[in-house]
Amino acid sequence: MARVSNGTHLTCVVPPIPHHSRGERTRLVVSNNGIFASGARAGFAYQDILISSVSPRGGPLTGGTFLSVIGSGFSVVSEAVCRFDNLFVVPARVSSDDTLVCETPALDGPPRPSILDVVLDGHVYGNFEFDYHHSLTLKSLFPSFGPEHGGSSIYVEVTGSLSSWRRSMRSECVF
Repeated sequence: MARVSNGTHLTCVVPPIPHHSRGERTRLVVSNNGIFASGARAGFAYQDILISSVSPRGGPLTGGTFLSVIGSGFSVVSEAVCRFDNLFVVPARVSSDDTLVCETPALDGPPRPSILDVVLDGHVYGNFEFDYHHSLTLKSLFPSFGPEHGGSSIYVEVTGSLSSWRRSMRSECVF
């Protein structure tokens, strides 16, 4: 059954994949009476898309964090976006069948978690959490030297607040 969306568009519900069609494109035709079908045909591919992870899980309020969305089945996607809190939509780029990338927008207000949805050709995959936090800037460190074999602990002071960071977020000192 098809529903008329407007003067030139129908909305159809896709049935489950027929077992004999696995791995093949299914042909679609339209009819206005159930008997006579249009001469034109279009191909439809069944493709399961899976998103297994998004990383990193947090970034600064200023935005600009590149998120890697890891999964499978992305090669058939023609339009991909990342949507934050149902408000901010940014384009996503499919880099391979198992990876797509988007850049976080800036967020006004205090640090907080944001709900991330990945929208692929109109299908919403989501409810991933992305934690916005204050940007950190290195202010000082002590001691400022150590032995060549490593292993020393140093105390690092930053500007910004670590109180908005969650234990689930990864922090690093990169040398």
